Amino acid sequence: MKKSFFLLSLLLALPGCALLYGVIPPQGTYVRGGLPGFAYRYEGCTGNAADGKAWLTFTFQHRLAPQIVYLPASSDAYAVDVHGNRYRVEAANGYTRDSRAGVTERVVLEARGIPPGVDRFVMLCLPFVSTTDGVNNSQRSATLEFRNVVIQYTQPAESQTHKP
Repeated sequence: MKKSFFLLSLLLALPGCALLYGVIPPQGTYVRGGLPGFAYRYEGCTGNAADGKAWLTFTFQHRLAPQIVYLPASSDAYAVDVHGNRYRVEAANGYTRDSRAGVTERVVLEARGIPPGVDRFVMLCLPFVSTTDGVNNSQRSATLEFRNVVIQYTQPAESQTHKP
């Protein structure tokens, strides 16, 4: 028992191994989850503090076959700030797309009602549904998680620009 505890402790003490086992989260924004065969890439997050909105942009690509991708607007699509507040997230103008294999698709998500002072999301969750084009009963779904999302504001909130 002592040997196995020692070996586990030693293994987790090595930075690469601890990261591999999810004990130490990676630095910066990263994507977790998703469907096999897809590659996802975080592009950035901008916001307008005066309007209380933020837009997260990401891309995806399927490597093998044409897909029909749908991002459902539901309570399962949300962002959480550092205080635990939850904000509804939607794909800007809805999202259903026929995507070809090897072609990169760009998606913009919108979060609303963000109060002044919130400058990042701890997590943003998004249901991701895909069907292989032309194949019956091939619908698959997963949840994409974007972690440590910093909001780059383009316009400061009024309360932040006026000083007493």
